Amino acid sequence: MKSDKQQMTYVPQVTEHIVFTSVDAGACEEADIKLPIGAIIERMVVVVKTQMTAAVSLNIGSTDDEDALTPSAISLDTATVGEQTPQEWFVPISNFPDRIIRFKADNATGSNATGEVYCYVQYRFAPNPRPSRIV
Repeated sequence: MKSDKQQMTYVPQVTEHIVFTSVDAGACEEADIKLPIGAIIERMVVVVKTQMTAAVSLNIGSTDDEDALTPSAISLDTATVGEQTPQEWFVPISNFPDRIIRFKADNATGSNATGEVYCYVQYRFAPNPRPSRIV
C-alpha cells in the first residue's frame, strides 16, 4: 500500500500566479517562478482575461533561453480569452538553470498596453524509484 505522502507526489500541483496588467511602450516586463527540485513541468497556463490593447507577445522559457517553452510567442492582444497552453509538456525542471521559469511580455509598439493576463505553471513529481521504508 502506498503512503499518503507517496500518493501526493503523483498529484499535479501549481505555482503562484503572475499577473501582467500593463507593459510600457517599447519595453518588456519579466517575472520568474522557481520550481522545487525534482519537479516535472506538466504545462504552463496563460489565461487571457482581458486582451492587451497593443501588440504584446509573451515568451516562456529560462534565464538562458527566453523562448525555451514557447517556440512561437503568444500574442496577448489577439489571444482568445481563456486558457492558452504552450506546446512543451512534461519537461524536467533539471533542464533549466536555477529551476527558474521566466515569463517575458514584450511590447514592441509605440504605445502603452493594458490588459489582464494571468500565468502559472502546473507541475508534478516523478515517482520515486526507491521509496524509503521505515520498518
